[in-house]
Amino acid sequence: MWTSVSPCVAADAARTSITIAELVHHHWFFNFSPSAGGQGRLTLRQARFTDQQVFLTGYPALPYELVEEQMEGGEVGRCKFRG
Repeated sequence: MWTSVSPCVAADAARTSITIAELVHHHWFFNFSPSAGGQGRLTLRQARFTDQQVFLTGYPALPYELVEEQMEGGEVGRCKFRG
């Protein structure tokens, strides 16, 4: 089974929250929904997080904060953008 080959992937898939350290450490890509002008790979943007801001190629820095929200299935860390 694939989980025995990649235990890190299995653990990541089971997550219910995320930390700022994980946001900063991992590589992220954002895209827009079709209703917001998303055009698949054409509008895909690499994102880089610091402890207070997210940087998307072609856009100004955007402040964010992690908030805990009670959702169906338990608490999750959610990224809330300010600005």
